[in-house]
Amino acid sequence: MFWKINPDSGKVEISVQEKKSNIKDFIVMQAIIFPYINILWIGCIIMAIGTLLSIWERIKKSKNTSN
Repeated sequence: MFWKINPDSGKVEISVQEKKSNIKDFIVMQAIIFPYINILWIGCIIMAIGTLLSIWERIKKSKNTSN
């Protein structure tokens, strides 16, 4: 490829590079199905609900003690 062309001095800089191959790199992945993953998600949801309930109760208690 032409890198620099200087018409005043008549000089041309040419650079050469190696063409990359058309073969693209790829990654092979394996998906594994866990049979009891739903139980894990149910436990996470129950823990989130419990956390929200405890925050709600603390807010209610703090409002009652401040009055």
